[in-house]
Amino acid sequence: VMRSLYVLAVVAVLVALVSGAEKCQPDCRWQCDDPVCPAKCHPVCERPECEIQCEETPCAKCTVHCNRPVCDVRCPKNMCSGEDDCPKCETVCHPANCYTTCVAPEPVCGPVCKDTECSWSCQ
Repeated sequence: VMRSLYVLAVVAVLVALVSGAEKCQPDCRWQCDDPVCPAKCHPVCERPECEIQCEETPCAKCTVHCNRPVCDVRCPKNMCSGEDDCPKCETVCHPANCYTTCVAPEPVCGPVCKDTECSWSCQ
């Protein structure tokens, strides 16, 4: 009887070990889809160094405009007796009234900046 109990106990222990072996295996896995990074970083950049540069512009295009001349004909007051000795009439005009109109080309300008220097600050 004692021997039977012993055999029964050994069998029970073996069954428990075999059934428990399925539960006691290491569970290893990679979690690449959900990476965790405890550090939070943000960029720290120096102030940008920029200046405005313009392309060389061509000369302005100018035109001169004058108003119509204002002229008078002046003839001598004394009458003459012959055709050869008569003084001739002359045309006298006022000074010219002119002005210049210029159209300057539009400048082509834009900002030019040096490369920005940045570093990362992580906490």
